[in-house]
Parts: sequence; C-alpha cells; structure tokens
Amino acid sequence: MSIRSMMVWGLLASLALLSAGVCQETKTTRSDRNADVFSGKAVFVTIAKNSDRNVGLQDPEIRTLGDRSFLVGRDPDASSIKKWIWVPLSEVREIEEFVDVKAMAAVYRIGAADAK
Repeated sequence: MSIRSMMVWGLLASLALLSAGVCQETKTTRSDRNADVFSGKAVFVTIAKNSDRNVGLQDPEIRTLGDRSFLVGRDPDASSIKKWIWVPLSEVREIEEFVDVKAMAAVYRIGAADAK
C-alpha cells in the first residue's frame, strides 16, 4: 500500500470519528436542554387552536417522541389513577407555572386539590 493511499484512508477514518463525535454531542446537548425546564411542580396550559380547552399538569416536563416535542405531566384531577397527559408543544398557546397543585387550584378549578 502506498503512502498516499494510507494518508487518504487515515484522513477518511479521522473524519468518520470526528463526525460521530459531533453527532453524539448534539444528541446530548438536545436532551440536556429539555431537563429541568420548569422550576414549579404544576403548570396550566392553554391550547392554541381552542382557547376553551385548557389542561393542568403536575410534575411537567418536555419529552420528544420522534421529531415532535410534547409537554407531559400527570393529571392532577386523577387522584386514584395515575394518568399522564401529552400535549404537543406546537398546539400550546400559553403555559402558566405554579409552585404546586394547591397554588394552581387557588387560581383554577382543579379536582385533586379539593381532596385533602
């Protein structure tokens, strides 16, 4: 094998390793960006297409499924059943953040806050 072909193969291998590292760094940065977005334990979401449709979420976080991002949280009204609600971020008009479900219930009618 000539020196020239060895240099070409070495360059190609270096580029492949470099591009793999860049892709891995991008994935890590993207997932870190979604961590700890909300400092509160509850959010009240207004849906963009239907302003009469609102939803309260407990322990909210942003999750990605495929190429879409969702605001995900437990339903504060479902006291005995653990139920998670997924709201596409593309359909969100407004997000109000609260310290906890009690604080959200002081402003909005939430069923789980009634049960003490």
